[in-house]
Amino acid sequence: MRYIKPIVWLIFICSGASGLIYQVIWMRQLTLIFGSTVFATSTVLTAFMAGLALGSYYFGRKIDESTASPLRIYALLEAGIGAFCLVWPLILAVLSALYVLIHRNVTSEFYTLSLIRFVLTFGVLLIPSTLMGGTLPVLTRFFVKRLEQLGTNIGILYALNTFGAVIGTVAAGFFLIEALGIQWTLGVGIVINFAVAAIALVLTRKASATEDVSHQLKEIPIEPEPSLLTDNRQLITDNHLVLWAIGVSGFCALAYEVLWTRIMVFFLGSTTYAFATMLAAFLFGIALGSMVVARWVDRIKQPVAIFGIAQLGIGLFALILMPAFEELYGMSRAFQSTFGASRFWTFFSCFLVMCLPTFLMGASFPLVTKIYTGSARQLGKSIGNVYAVNTVGSILGAFCAGFILIPLLGIRPSIVLTVALNSGIGCLLVLRSSGQTETGKSLAQGIGIGMPILNVGLAVILLLTVNQPLFLKSAIFKTQRPGDTLVDYNEEVDATVTTLRDDEGVYRLYVDTNQAADASRWDSPSHRVIAHLPLLLHPRPKRAL
Repeated sequence: MRYIKPIVWLIFICSGASGLIYQVIWMRQLTLIFGSTVFATSTVLTAFMAGLALGSYYFGRKIDESTASPLRIYALLEAGIGAFCLVWPLILAVLSALYVLIHRNVTSEFYTLSLIRFVLTFGVLLIPSTLMGGTLPVLTRFFVKRLEQLGTNIGILYALNTFGAVIGTVAAGFFLIEALGIQWTLGVGIVINFAVAAIALVLTRKASATEDVSHQLKEIPIEPEPSLLTDNRQLITDNHLVLWAIGVSGFCALAYEVLWTRIMVFFLGSTTYAFATMLAAFLFGIALGSMVVARWVDRIKQPVAIFGIAQLGIGLFALILMPAFEELYGMSRAFQSTFGASRFWTFFSCFLVMCLPTFLMGASFPLVTKIYTGSARQLGKSIGNVYAVNTVGSILGAFCAGFILIPLLGIRPSIVLTVALNSGIGCLLVLRSSGQTETGKSLAQGIGIGMPILNVGLAVILLLTVNQPLFLKSAIFKTQRPGDTLVDYNEEVDATVTTLRDDEGVYRLYVDTNQAADASRWDSPSHRVIAHLPLLLHPRPKRAL
């Protein structure tokens, strides 16, 4: 029945929205337990993405073996997510009580206790995120009946789910929590999950003809067109390279996300709004890229080369647009003065800066699934593998960018290193897929060698010309302290710390763009009083400073 497909698309958008509503809520609530936004965010993101990888890997294999309707399994997954979140407040209360017991009876050492909190919370959040990860390969099995349809259907599904994620991020981060509070916002997500599950169960009964075709996939080999079969044979040797490449692509994508967020804090203010704005713009670009490319991906003759060019393009645009990130405040203010004050213009400014690289990131997923999936019988397994490897790469990218690259190199050099990784894998893909004709080989070699050289040249120029401390470009510095002297500037794991000295010799300390302390005669007494607290609380103080 024709109406079934658009209804399933609609409920998959709602599914993506509910997942990001939960992510925003979990991060807000766990900040109260961890006492640190960084630890809470790291826990939620790691558990969320690890669950997506595990769910796509596990359910991708199970759906290939199952004789049950994919829509019925999808409904059970959505109902399971809703059921977990229904008891989430109780789970959170149990975790809080457990942490208090551990603090009193086992250890009160900060990092040991944080690690215990991380492990326990990670284990709990892994359950719903694993169910979320299973939804894409399961619905793929429902939609894709021929390999010729693979790239289009995967691209559309991935894009719609990501558009839903954008809606959920914006709704929860900017409207729902403010208007309804956390508990009622959680209720909105739960209602969405159970409604999606109910609709999927109703559609299961209506789609018996579709399901009959789906079952035949397991009994009758589906023969693609001869030209497609030849292409698949040529591409099968590149499958492992492509799988590694999508992992590297995921690593780079999340590294950019972390690094761009750290830049945006200087120009958009609050970390929460900077993160929500960046994430919404980032996901919107990915969804748009996946949706557009999905329309013609099944007709591409050299998908490996196009995938490689996309990776080279991501690196190139990430470099070219680096200075534009430092003008976000001015851009959003210009839009607001022209069209009226609205948060939308902040989002729009971020989207304009990020649209080209994120568009190419979104284009990569349908390309890779088309390359990697060679058999209709192993459709779920193949999609699960691609999604899982991409997600594992994303986890490593987020971790390495925040905890290793920024402290060691700084934000801008970390972007350059990530660009080098993008360019390297893109170059390898383009050279590996050199066409059979001399013209094709020459073109591939020119792109595969020329674009990385261009990226390196741009990186050197940018590092030499725009590597000024980011704080000195912020609105806070330009409007409040333009004449102060920079004394110290450090980009650390949790925040960027800047020290300024004014013309009277007074020092001021900034954490990101928030003034945390100054050495004036007005502010110093309060800080001296605060210093008594750790000395009074510590049982045997032997060292200070």
